[in-house]
Amino acid sequence: MFLDAPRGLRDPSAFELRRRMLALARVRDLVKWTEMIAETRGVRMPYPDPADGGVDAKVLILLETPTQHMPDSGEAEGFISVDNDTAAAEEMWRARELVGLQQGMAMHWNIVPWYPAVDGVGPKRAETRDGTALLLELLVLLPRLETVINCGLETQKAWHEFVGPKVTDLEVIDTWHPATVAMAQEGKREDLQAAFRRAARITF
Repeated sequence: MFLDAPRGLRDPSAFELRRRMLALARVRDLVKWTEMIAETRGVRMPYPDPADGGVDAKVLILLETPTQHMPDSGEAEGFISVDNDTAAAEEMWRARELVGLQQGMAMHWNIVPWYPAVDGVGPKRAETRDGTALLLELLVLLPRLETVINCGLETQKAWHEFVGPKVTDLEVIDTWHPATVAMAQEGKREDLQAAFRRAARITF
């Protein structure tokens, strides 16, 4: 999150720079792990954002599934990033900017980390179970993690059913999904921002 405005990855040059950053030490192991999952499962997956904290992240921000939205980049995969050109990413960019949860502090991930076959169609229970098994692997790769923010009701259900019983040493904050339909409802943007503010207080 080093860009000074949201939706920065719609610029192909910014997207290509972010691709080159995948070699940085803080994400190198995460990139290899992501590529291994994609290869062994035969799925397409976005990369963790190398502009974020990577293995040094203290806050993990979870949603349900990634969105297949990226610049005209050929076969290049996109990122799980607040710099993506979507309304939800912009909402999270602004929430992080508001509370000072900046570069190096956080990482974004999805309960089901591969792209869905059809955008807008939620995962099946078996996919959620498989995705949370991978999430448990990810948590081992984040030794400095202190806080998890579950964004959206489906994300919360998946965490509390499949992950929470096995992970008891993290602060867990539940809040709304940053999608436009939720943020248009009274109080939900304020609740999302309060969740990020609470995570920032724990982190600082």
